[in-house]
Amino acid sequence: MITQQWDLTTMQAVQAWGYLPDQYLTALTAGNGANRVKVAVIDTGVDCTHPDFMNAGGSSTDSANGGQLSWSLSQAIEPTTISPAACPWQDIYGHGTHVAGTVAAATNNGAGVASVGYPLQVVAYQVFKFAGNQIGASDSDVAAAIDDAVNSGVQVISMSLGGPGYSQTMQSAMDYAWEHNVLVVAASGNTGSNDLNYPGGGNHVLGVGATCPPEGPTSGSGYCPANSINAHASFSTYGTWVKIAAPGVGILSTLPSYSGVNYCCNYGYLDGTSMATPHVAAVAGLLYMLYPNLGVADIAQRLQQTAQTPNTGWDQFIGYGVANPAAALTGTLSGATQGSLVGQVIQSNGTPLNGAHVTAGSLSYTTALDSSGDTNGLFRLANLAPGTYAVQVTRSGFTTVNTQAVVVAGADTMMTITMGVSTGQISGTVTHGGVGLAGASVEAISGGLVQAIGITDGSGNYSVSVPAGTYTLTASAANYINATSGATPVGAGGTATVNLALTRYGTVTGTVKRPQRHHGSRGAYRHHRQQFHGRLRHRRHRSLFQFRPDRGDLHADGVGIRIQQCDDRRRDGEQ
Repeated sequence: MITQQWDLTTMQAVQAWGYLPDQYLTALTAGNGANRVKVAVIDTGVDCTHPDFMNAGGSSTDSANGGQLSWSLSQAIEPTTISPAACPWQDIYGHGTHVAGTVAAATNNGAGVASVGYPLQVVAYQVFKFAGNQIGASDSDVAAAIDDAVNSGVQVISMSLGGPGYSQTMQSAMDYAWEHNVLVVAASGNTGSNDLNYPGGGNHVLGVGATCPPEGPTSGSGYCPANSINAHASFSTYGTWVKIAAPGVGILSTLPSYSGVNYCCNYGYLDGTSMATPHVAAVAGLLYMLYPNLGVADIAQRLQQTAQTPNTGWDQFIGYGVANPAAALTGTLSGATQGSLVGQVIQSNGTPLNGAHVTAGSLSYTTALDSSGDTNGLFRLANLAPGTYAVQVTRSGFTTVNTQAVVVAGADTMMTITMGVSTGQISGTVTHGGVGLAGASVEAISGGLVQAIGITDGSGNYSVSVPAGTYTLTASAANYINATSGATPVGAGGTATVNLALTRYGTVTGTVKRPQRHHGSRGAYRHHRQQFHGRLRHRRHRSLFQFRPDRGDLHADGVGIRIQQCDDRRRDGEQ
């Protein structure tokens, strides 16, 4: 019932649907899933029998048969505990079903809720398991799901889970996704503090904060001030790693249709950055649907530049603002005037470095241990004016690194800076019609992987630092046809120049005529209200799963992996 989904109103989801796809799906028009954008939900599994993953006129949740879930690609990294199970990845807790419903529940099918990204399909991964009365997931299982999702051709990965401190296992998996142009979106955490959580706090990931509804029946949680629309929720973890935000309090979505799990039955309200994350992932999926040619950096920056924000740049609570699918699809920028350089300093073996001093313009940042005592190498140079910056990195025991990066208004430029490796520089200009094109991304690709990404400045100039090797350069921008160079060698300490020219998409014009009505036919589309089937249970929880670290096998006594209980906060008088 969309009238109870304040999040969709705030995000202008209906306006976005009018732009793309401009129709509701049926089981027939949804097709067999072959050409639909895929969003991986790495969580506690999904209820594969839930009627709200069936499109109108259909009887299957399988996207191969017109439904919303990819049965052929979904996997149980850990086996389900539901018996008998309708699918191997059946939800063992209820959390994953809620997340998946926000991404892509069937909409206008005569049942239940609407979703942000109903044209998309969900690839579900079950990665959690119980140890006594606790539930957790290992870093290696999460990383395995990320790798499998990338190799299966998903475009977006949504992870509503996390735990304290740095994880090299997950960082390597997220780097792998970025190298394959797959966007990772993850919850920032529910600690209400600025403690680092992974994976949401990592590099090459959009960490998502949670925001509040307007004053009303769903905002009496104590997490939000009065008249609090788009204010950050008090439980939402904040810090330099928050890159964007989305509604995360009083979120109505699907729950398992069976009992015996923590969250049931059919539909319900939950709170948490877990709930905020799938909103952003769904908008990213819609962008990939509209612009299949764009690279991962294009999609990430488009999400940030079109977010709703009262700020002129980034802040530690909501990043660049609240994701807005209507603005993202139409390219309506927020009006922010500042951007940031954000990333990670690593050494040649891929592990992070502390004590690295990163400088650009008048700003500097020294990488340090996080609150868990872990080395992470993460940095942010926040709220710089747009332009090209000389970036210098110094650290004792390493040769100084000098490179360049372009800052764009209203978004992060994500980078990985490797010390102890000799690099070369590839630079050039991206043009359209002989004029420099600002805000295009240029990927340096070697061995089929994206090794570095540069963003063009106001004159269309870019520069990327890469290890010695041979590269192809691909330039992309919204509404333009990609341009790719030939093989370009560059040596250690050497330079190469590659200019790329983009061609704008053409325009098709014409007239759409209404067909004549047959005598006696009603001949008009009928709006169907969403109706709930089954008992609606109003339960609200703060839901971010805690897991860490992965240095061995799971044991019930916690040896080898620390498993913490979910951070659930039931309200007085609620079941």
